[in-house]
Amino acid sequence: MRQSDVDFLRRPTPPAMGWVLLAMGLLALAGSLRFAQEWRQQRGQVAGQESTLAAARHALRRPATSAPPTLRQRRWQQARDQQGRPWNAALGAIEAATLEPVYLLSMVVDPATGSIRLEGEAPDFDQALAYVQSLATQPALSSATLESHADMGTGAGRIHFSALAHWRQP
Repeated sequence: MRQSDVDFLRRPTPPAMGWVLLAMGLLALAGSLRFAQEWRQQRGQVAGQESTLAAARHALRRPATSAPPTLRQRRWQQARDQQGRPWNAALGAIEAATLEPVYLLSMVVDPATGSIRLEGEAPDFDQALAYVQSLATQPALSSATLESHADMGTGAGRIHFSALAHWRQP
């Protein structure tokens, strides 16, 4: 070994090629970090677009919920429902069937069930029954039944009766 090759006092200098390789490695690392950042941004944009598209598809599949109707809208709907019912025909049928000596005392209409409850007076049971049977034959009414009857107890021979009629749906 030569004396000039071994020098313990001075530090050895790295070769120039090492510095070149270190610089190239740092540039490659910086480039890969930059590309990874761009890839993450693009992936985030695509994921955002996919979630927007999925939300739009979900909104199309979900039935639209509307606001609850206002009081005015509910009243209008009830009026339209009432307009479709055969009021005039049913009331005309009751009027046509009610002849003297049978007297109609009260009438209660239930639109939900389509029924009309009638209270009346007749001279005897046979005329009360004939009145209910004449209601049943009216084309605007689908059925009529005698629900109850009672003697008034006044000595005049009057019968108080209760009947239930249903109107025919158009």
